Amino acid sequence: TAELLAEGRPLRFVHPLVRSAVYEQLAPGARARAHARAARLLIGDGADHEQIAAQLLLCEPAGDADGVHALRTAAAAALAGGAPGTAVGYLRRALAEPPTESARAAVLRELGNAELIARDPAAVMHLEQAWQATADPIARAQLADQLADVLFYAGELDRGSAVLQAGLDDLGDRDPDLEVRLYAHKAGLEIHGEAMLERL
Repeated sequence: TAELLAEGRPLRFVHPLVRSAVYEQLAPGARARAHARAARLLIGDGADHEQIAAQLLLCEPAGDADGVHALRTAAAAALAGGAPGTAVGYLRRALAEPPTESARAAVLRELGNAELIARDPAAVMHLEQAWQATADPIARAQLADQLADVLFYAGELDRGSAVLQAGLDDLGDRDPDLEVRLYAHKAGLEIHGEAMLERL
């Protein structure tokens, strides 16, 4: 009777201004709970992960593994669509959820990669945290390779070389191709460092 809702299903506000007015009258806690409930309903309905992520960005973290999965999937879609900044936002929210211990290293790695593409300096911190949180020797060596790249662009050549040596120590003889890549990367960093010293 107040003509707030349009006719038909699903229920919709008659105008975006009406929706905004109602939304602004909700207390912040009630708003956050409503967004959390909306995210759960969307997950249950198998909705698009970006729709779910939009709701999760507006509610409090609750340790929801399904929410972390939706945020990671939405971040991958954002990266594929050329929006690394959006992906970073989704993955930071996934990290705050927080993910399970078994998924934490993967979320940190995805976040560090997205930040690297977005040219966000936090990439160093998150890739290093991913490296430290990863137990698998091959995955650790791959992360060492990525982290050393970021450290190179940050001008931290000695640290990058040390990370690569740690990656080689972790790797052993498990993956000869990766071992060659790490040695070549390390040699390149050291040659570059020596050339910089000579110029000084």
